[in-house]
Amino acid sequence: MLRTLMHSGGTAGHSPAPRPWRTLEPARGWAELLVAPGVDDVLRKLVAETRERFTRPESGAVMALFTGDTGTGKTLAARVIAAELGVPAVEVDSVTAASHGVAALAATVWQVLHEAQIRRSVVVFEDAGAVLGRRTAHRTEFDSTDISARCAGYPGLVIFCSRVGLRFDGGRPEQLSAVVEFPFPEPPVRAQLWRRWLGSQARVSESDIEFLADSFRLAGGSIHSCVRIAERRAREQDRAVNRADLAHALHSLYSRWVLSAATETALAALSSGEELSAPATTTAQAGPAEPSPTRARRLRLPRPRRDG
Repeated sequence: MLRTLMHSGGTAGHSPAPRPWRTLEPARGWAELLVAPGVDDVLRKLVAETRERFTRPESGAVMALFTGDTGTGKTLAARVIAAELGVPAVEVDSVTAASHGVAALAATVWQVLHEAQIRRSVVVFEDAGAVLGRRTAHRTEFDSTDISARCAGYPGLVIFCSRVGLRFDGGRPEQLSAVVEFPFPEPPVRAQLWRRWLGSQARVSESDIEFLADSFRLAGGSIHSCVRIAERRAREQDRAVNRADLAHALHSLYSRWVLSAATETALAALSSGEELSAPATTTAQAGPAEPSPTRARRLRLPRPRRDG
């Protein structure tokens, strides 16, 4: 009965509930990804290991954990890996799936893996820290909610993404081929991101880019969003992106935040049209505050089963 409800999306007489997973837009390739030194090598090794696993599906899943703040490139990296493998990437909203209860979570994981294995999709669990290694008073309930155990037999790549650090009992579990940290970008990396997303057609100077990188503490996802907002505004006026468009985009991005004086000053300077210079002090706090130390979640994964 539960499986029927999961496939139909609801009960008779009710509108179907949205499924808590979706197919992600394909990435263009490695050139789209800008990551910290060493991360690229780890991601490429995951691609190679998954390709090899495709030839031995009975060996089960390749599993990896990606950690980092929102917008630091976890999902983009998964999309790039999927593009390199020539398969789709399917993203699961773990929190939404878990919010409907133990049975619904188990059914969702089953259905996602069942559909994904047809095309050997890369399966990405967003916010997986909310449900990985979840323990309850009853062992049977723990077994039914443990995502990692249910994914162990999947013949492809499974990526767990978490915005918080996860601490493992007894060291990194054997099931995880890699644990990859995506750090928040520093100003030099932010400048590279601004250049990459703006491209060569934007009417923005190098000093403008340096000012943006030094003045606004944004992750790559937020920088990309700003550029897209600026591009839409520029298209409406049939011209290339300029500083005014970027100022408009940043105001839109920060419209729901209480800004520091330094950020307000930087926004005003960007909107003024006057010559810009990088701040003499550290980057102004803008958008989400500087990430505070987060208590690492304790993660227990079941021991892998051994044949024989």
